[in-house]
Order: sequence, then C-alpha cells, then structure tokens
Amino acid sequence: MVEPKREVKELRKFALTMFFALAILGAVLIWRKRDIGFVLWGIGSAALLIAWVQPRLLSPVHKYWMKLALALGLISSHVILALLYYLVLTPIGLVMRVVGKNPLNLHFDDKAKSYWIKREYRKYDKQCYERMF
Repeated sequence: MVEPKREVKELRKFALTMFFALAILGAVLIWRKRDIGFVLWGIGSAALLIAWVQPRLLSPVHKYWMKLALALGLISSHVILALLYYLVLTPIGLVMRVVGKNPLNLHFDDKAKSYWIKREYRKYDKQCYERMF
C-alpha cells in the first residue's frame, strides 16, 4: 500500500504534468485557430486546482492514465523491437548469407570427431591479468 503523503505528492506531480501537457497542446491548437485549445487549458487548470485543493479526487484518473500508459508502452516496445528486427537484423543476416559469411561456424560435418576448438596453451603470469584487454 502506498503511504498517504507519497500518494498525494505523486498525484500532484501527475496533475502538474497533465497541466503542462494540456497547456502546450492547447497552445498549439489555439495557434492553429482551433477553439478546443481553450477547453484543454480549462481541463488542465481544473486538474491543477483539484490537485492543490483535494488531490485524492484525481486518484481514479491517475489509475486509468497509468493503465493506458502501460498498454501504450507494451505496444510501442513491441513495435520498435519488430521494426529493429525486420529493418536492421534481417537485412544484415540476408547479406551475410549471400556473401557466404558464417561467423559462428554453424555447419554440420559428418567426418568431424568433435566440434571442440583447442586453444593453444601458454603460461600465464601476473602481467596477463593486469591488462586483460
């Protein structure tokens, strides 16, 4: 359970953020000669006034806003990852296949006894551990 002072502080911060976001959006709409901008200013101002007088009244709005933010975050992260995969990684993989590059040496050899790659043995001293890279 969230303690009361922290919840009030969070609700006031939410109202302030909502006020500035609606004020900026309203200013842009007023600049574009849309009257709805004044309505957005009114809603933002009302939220700020409520947060100053009785912040707990904003609790349901905050709850649903956070649910919306979670849903949008999930959707946008999946879209961004899908775009990254299909627009960056897939073309790189296709080019590497066409060129014949196989950086992991993933091929099956019937005649191989083992796929173990033996390392050359060398003696290690203190100097090797000082600057490893």
